[in-house]
Amino acid sequence: MVSAVFAVDLRFNGELRAMSLVPDELRRDEARLSQVWGDIRGKAMIVCEGADLDSALAANERLYATLVAQLPATEVVSLAPLLPAAATQAANQQRWVAFWQGEAGRTTLAQLAGEGRRLGFAPAAFAPFRERLLAPAVVTPETLHQGGLGAVLDALLVPTPKGIRLLTLVPDTAAVRALFSGAGAPTDGHLVSQARFGEIVGAAIKKDFSRYLVLTMVVVLVLVIAVFRDMKKILLTLVPVVTGLLVMFGVMGLCGIPFNLFNIVATVLIIGLCVDYGIFMVCKVSGESDGTADRSVLVSGLTTLAGFGVLILARHPAMHSIGVTVMLGIGAAIPAALLVIPALYRGEEL
Repeated sequence: MVSAVFAVDLRFNGELRAMSLVPDELRRDEARLSQVWGDIRGKAMIVCEGADLDSALAANERLYATLVAQLPATEVVSLAPLLPAAATQAANQQRWVAFWQGEAGRTTLAQLAGEGRRLGFAPAAFAPFRERLLAPAVVTPETLHQGGLGAVLDALLVPTPKGIRLLTLVPDTAAVRALFSGAGAPTDGHLVSQARFGEIVGAAIKKDFSRYLVLTMVVVLVLVIAVFRDMKKILLTLVPVVTGLLVMFGVMGLCGIPFNLFNIVATVLIIGLCVDYGIFMVCKVSGESDGTADRSVLVSGLTTLAGFGVLILARHPAMHSIGVTVMLGIGAAIPAALLVIPALYRGEEL
């Protein structure tokens, strides 16, 4: 009963990286890399696409405006400030030229010319500068390459057979994932998030495992009914199964150990062995088999713990998960089969 209370706290982890072994040296290198360049693994990616460069840039601008309204601009890595769409560049150029042709711009240029004369510059020294001010260049991918930003451009602008794909990096936080969920999500890009993928996989694991567990228990119950056809024996046979699963789920929920794909694989083994233990012990206490069944159950359980439970000491997360599942499930099922079934069959108080 205590395990059943904590079993509701069991959480499912669908993150594939959590099931991989990361050597300590690699972990330290990743930590140093993160300190210098930022937490790249902690970033989510937003993808904008367009049939041509300008349509992709326009969509990227709208996305950037949405993001900076919700997040600090320093946390959004985007080409939008560096490479705006053609319409935005044209509007910016008009405002730029209007400023320099206006009173404030003429005053600034006059001050520049006066300081130049005072410092001994030729009268035409700043003429090329003034000409460039009034005829600003259009920013293109080529000009960014020439300006030394080619690596950034190539990382965030990806040509595809169908057009242009622009990438934006943002923190992979719950706030960002919530922004792209529901009816109000931005339509100019779609989110690619490792954390979101893990949540989806975890939810799928939880749903499929619940369905699988119910189906398995129904099949086991049908087979046990076909074998014994006696309600008391049927219920006693299921004692090790129920005990093993409840203890496994309860301890994992209490200790905050997540349930993953490899725990599901090990659960198959637990259910099968626990049913066997229950069948053998019910046959023994009812006199339908010889008196060595309990020793057989004990030896089988101990060999299983020795073979699979020892994986709890493994460094690899996947193998460790199998070891935890078997150690908890079989470790609880053995005393339930050897002690609880005989006591319940005789009607003794536990």
